[in-house]
Amino acid sequence: MNQDELKAAVADAAIAEIKSTLEKDTILGIGTGSTANLFIDRLGPLRHLFKGAVASSESKRQAP
Repeated sequence: MNQDELKAAVADAAIAEIKSTLEKDTILGIGTGSTANLFIDRLGPLRHLFKGAVASSESKRQAP
């Protein structure tokens, strides 16, 4: 696997880890970096399962 594939695999694993624990009142803490971007992208379809997310950087806070 190359670096991008490894980062995608980490983001997928993180989603798999938290998916079953998400609740309507859950607020997620989101890190920084390119792997966090991939994680955020994967959170989109799950946004109805949790209350919100807190970003650790301004650039992540502004992510769509």
